[in-house]
Amino acid sequence: MLAACAILAGCLAGAPRTARAQEMSMGPPREPLVITPRAGIETGWTRFDLNGNRGDFYDVTARLDVRASHIVGLRMLLPVYALDLDGSSTRVGLGDAELRLRVLVLDDHDWRMYAGLADQLPTGNNGIGVGQGGTQLSPFVTAGWRSGGLVVYGTVADVIALHSQGKPPAFDYVDPSSDHEVRYSLGAILDAFGPVYANAALTGITVLTPSNVGDTFVYGGVALGVLLGEYWKVVASAQLPMAGEHRFDSKLGLNFYLYF
Repeated sequence: MLAACAILAGCLAGAPRTARAQEMSMGPPREPLVITPRAGIETGWTRFDLNGNRGDFYDVTARLDVRASHIVGLRMLLPVYALDLDGSSTRVGLGDAELRLRVLVLDDHDWRMYAGLADQLPTGNNGIGVGQGGTQLSPFVTAGWRSGGLVVYGTVADVIALHSQGKPPAFDYVDPSSDHEVRYSLGAILDAFGPVYANAALTGITVLTPSNVGDTFVYGGVALGVLLGEYWKVVASAQLPMAGEHRFDSKLGLNFYLYF
C-alpha cells in the first residue's frame, strides 16, 4: 500500500503555484483510500531577488480536497499574500486560485500513477505583483513506486499560460513563470519512523517559449511530516535554489491538515 506521505511530496514537487498540481498522493495514514478528503491551511515565507527588486512574501492558503469517486479527486486552493518589496510598504492581496482534477490510471501492487489537469484562475491581484493576470493550465502525470518504508516518485507537468491580447500583465513575484514551460521532479519519501515522515526532492523548470527556450532553473527541497493522532498532520518544509536563474532565494513552509 502506498500510504501516509501525500502532503510531503506536495510541498516539494513543482514550482510555487503548480507544486500542488504535481503532488504525489498516496493516501491518508488511517485508511488506504486512493483519493483522500482533507482540509488544510498552508503557510509560507519566501525571500527573492527578482525584476530588480529584493523582498519577501508571506502566504496563507486554504485548501480542500474532495473525492468525486474512488479514482477521481478534486482540489481547490485559495491563497492570500503579503508582499514586501525592500523600501516599499506591504501589499496584501488575493492570489490566483487553483482547481485541480486528478485521476488514478494505474494501481498495481507497488506502483501507482495519476494523470490530471490543474487550472490556475486569474483571481490574484496582478497589479501589486501577486497574480499571473491570466489563466494557467497544467496537464500533469505523477507516479510512484514503494518498497517497504521507501517511496520513490516522479512528476512531469506542461505549464501553459493564457493571457488576453490587451495590456501585458505586471510582473508576478509569486510565480515568475514563462508562458510555456515544463516542470518535473524526482523525490523519495521515507516513512520508517512511526508518525514521522521525511521527504527529499529535486525539481527542474525548463522554459519552452522560443525567446528563452532551454533556460532551466533547478532547486531542492526537504520536508518533515508528523501525524498527530488519527486525523491531523503537520508538515514543515524548506527549499533552496541549486542552478539556473533563481526564481527565489529561499522558501520555508508550515502546513496543517485535517483528514475527514
